[in-house]
Amino acid sequence: MEPWRQCAQWLIRCRVLPHNHRVTWDTAQVFDLAQTLRDGVLLCQLLKNLQPSCINLKDINLRPQMSQFLCLKNIRTFLSVCCEAFNMKKSDLFEAFDLFDVRDFAKVIETLSKLSHTPIALSCGIRPFPTEESVQDEDIYKALPDLIDESGMEEDDELYYDCVYREDEADEVYEDLMKAEAALPSRTAESDIRSCCLLEIKQTEEKYSETLESIEKFFMDPLKKFLPIVDLHKIFINIPELVKLHKSLVLEVNDSITHKSSQNLYQIFLKFKERLLIYGEYCSQVESAISILDSVSKTREDVRLKLEECSKRANNGKFTLRDLLVVPMQRVLKYHLLLQLYFLCLCFRSNIRPEYATSNNHEFKMHTFERVTSCKVCQMLLRGTFFQGYFCSKCGTGAHKECLGRVDTCGRGDSGTLKPWRENGPSRSVRYTDSGLPRLQVIRTYSGYPAPPVNNGPSLTIQIGDTIELIRADPHSLFWQGKNIATGELGFFPSDAVKPSPCQMPKPVDYSGQLWYAGAMERVQAEVELMNRENSTYLIRHRTKEIREYAISIKYNNEVKHIKILTRDGFFRIAENRKFKTLMELVEYYKHQSLREGFRSLDTTLLFPYKVPENEAGHASNRTSGMSTSVLCGFAFVTAPEYSFVPPSTAPFWSVLSPKILGIAIARYDFCARDMRELSLFKGDVVKIYTKSGTNGWWRGESNGKVGWFPSTYVEEDE
Repeated sequence: MEPWRQCAQWLIRCRVLPHNHRVTWDTAQVFDLAQTLRDGVLLCQLLKNLQPSCINLKDINLRPQMSQFLCLKNIRTFLSVCCEAFNMKKSDLFEAFDLFDVRDFAKVIETLSKLSHTPIALSCGIRPFPTEESVQDEDIYKALPDLIDESGMEEDDELYYDCVYREDEADEVYEDLMKAEAALPSRTAESDIRSCCLLEIKQTEEKYSETLESIEKFFMDPLKKFLPIVDLHKIFINIPELVKLHKSLVLEVNDSITHKSSQNLYQIFLKFKERLLIYGEYCSQVESAISILDSVSKTREDVRLKLEECSKRANNGKFTLRDLLVVPMQRVLKYHLLLQLYFLCLCFRSNIRPEYATSNNHEFKMHTFERVTSCKVCQMLLRGTFFQGYFCSKCGTGAHKECLGRVDTCGRGDSGTLKPWRENGPSRSVRYTDSGLPRLQVIRTYSGYPAPPVNNGPSLTIQIGDTIELIRADPHSLFWQGKNIATGELGFFPSDAVKPSPCQMPKPVDYSGQLWYAGAMERVQAEVELMNRENSTYLIRHRTKEIREYAISIKYNNEVKHIKILTRDGFFRIAENRKFKTLMELVEYYKHQSLREGFRSLDTTLLFPYKVPENEAGHASNRTSGMSTSVLCGFAFVTAPEYSFVPPSTAPFWSVLSPKILGIAIARYDFCARDMRELSLFKGDVVKIYTKSGTNGWWRGESNGKVGWFPSTYVEEDE
């Protein structure tokens, strides 16, 4: 049996995977196991099953949704606990990107095997693996990175947690409790959908409030005589506070619906917004509370009997305390559905210098807010427990990353200030400077007549062709304030005397003159180019699936290997521990250093560029003993680029091949990507649709030269 199958069986014995998981099917592939473990959630659950006290659930993000930041955080938590609690050597552990990018899944299997042989794991009475001899077939791991790329978000990630989190059962308990009694004849016609919705809000809020009171009255109060205060608090958390909160909320909701035609219903929930934040404490501790309750019930017979008695008094034994403890979490997750409000909660990757960090004279920096803070622009709460948003060191304003470009001018309040250009102007065509302010081009000379309003300020003399740095602008105002870049003067000028300055893109770099550059090329074509060449012959190609991404293809041991070049945070890298500012630097480094640094089974340097004729490459290889590889490759160095571009005239013929376009759509709203697999959109963007097969309404397409996944509800397809 292959090592990965033995690993899957061991995970099942550890109660991490269910017995009928897809990895047990006859058609299962190693890809299924890799995709199951990629976000690190089940690995952390594995450690908790082996030693419950070794890991804090607060350190795990249970729903990372394949966000790179959250997945890597989970994986690194797993690796850290393996060292600290299980005394594993660092040399026995894989690197975080070995799993997330499945670069070296064989190493992941090896780490789990060594974990299964640790004293703690063996003390659980679970047989380690491998239990039989097996031949390590490295070929099955080769295509994993590309399979991961191709699968995108089409995997049903929810399947992976079925054996650990029984959410369906929790939903059933909630729905049963919230089910109204046999309804009395209603005066309102059933066809009135709005009235039915309001009635559901009213009835479920009343039922939920009663449920909270029953938890306090029939369980918490009787158990005070049986449990210490500490355990009581750990099990019931802040139930008394929730009872008080919902007594007040149900009174106001009933009053609004019954006497005020629900006209002020939205104001009630806005009023209770900050008070409802106590659910954060409850939801973060409820799983621990249930574990403590289970432990106490097993060890103390008197408590178990008392719980059964309490359950009979509360609901004739239909629901146990364990069932009821999950209800508050289910309720708070239902409010947005009941109110039909759709909250956009995006987890952003770390971004030290966002695009509009200095717009409108602000100095925004990523910040951890100690107190609950609302965004200055949209008034929504800043999300999370750390680095929730951005803080201006000048005026103290807090804002979401996506709202930075719409914050009023620094140092001024909401009233009396003019809105920045970007809010209502052509946001995508305006050129923003390093200061974050948009630039405009003068199309009509203005010398001060007609003069701007007296309360505005002095006029600004401008000439055709001048560039103006916009400071304040209102689309409904005849005069805007700005700075003439040529003279440095500040003042007001007519808004119809300027037009947006076209964006100045960085000059692209042409790699076509490099002997190793192949342009846009598929894996198969690269293998054709290299298969009959000498070992260590290589090329660097554009990956056709991801624009502006590169890959190295190299022949080694008579096989063609492929290495994805990662481009994150403005750096190029193939190994996590070494990064390069330019592609040229990366190539030059690995001409002298073995690729084994990042890939243990690939012990070779970049020796022969594929454009060098084979007879020349062979002749050169006989002279390498006294020469450096750089002399052989004949590289011509160019200015360090931020990215590169392949001119159509020099690209290979196969570069014209592209994914089939299913349709064209226009972005209706802004969407900010959470990681590199998603596609950021701005309102008005034109999007080419490549696939509509993603789950939960996600589509894949291209816009502004980038390819990625985006929610279909944010675009409108062109007929």
